[in-house]
Amino acid sequence: MRDSVDRFVGVMRQRGENKETPSIETGITSGELVTLLRRSVADNQDNGWNKQKTVLFAFLVPTSNIIDILLRDLAQPQPSSFDKASASELCIQIIATLAAFSHITQQCEGGLEGHDRVLYGALDIIVASEGNKGSQRLVRELTREEVSQSRAAFILQCGEQLVDDSDSSTLTNTLLPLAHS
Repeated sequence: MRDSVDRFVGVMRQRGENKETPSIETGITSGELVTLLRRSVADNQDNGWNKQKTVLFAFLVPTSNIIDILLRDLAQPQPSSFDKASASELCIQIIATLAAFSHITQQCEGGLEGHDRVLYGALDIIVASEGNKGSQRLVRELTREEVSQSRAAFILQCGEQLVDDSDSSTLTNTLLPLAHS
């Protein structure tokens, strides 16, 4: 894990110094990248907004490609290359990571390039893969941590897309109280 952290930090430093897009060939797995980005957000809450926005963009670039691959495979008559539960779990973790950046996305006027594409693509994959069960797991994951105003707005944005695929308990016990807070 320490080697992955060093590679990630090196790529981010290179990007900051050279103003180039970081190489995708860093050897970091998607799970390690999600973990590193979550830690970065948590550890650097006091760092400048621009640094956090850079980390978010570094997350969105490869994640957008992952979502495209999963969506393309789901569109096939017989999806082949992945287990639906694994794809759903990956998308839940992607959305949970986006939730950690909700304070950044709320401040960006005009949105962030690729953010909505990743968010709505991941939601589509969760619903297509697991339906109501996936929606419930996502809402549980998003509400495990303390819910700030920006995080609540993000959760409600996701909930709006999942209304048709959520059970009444999730709607009345989780989403509705968030809307009233």
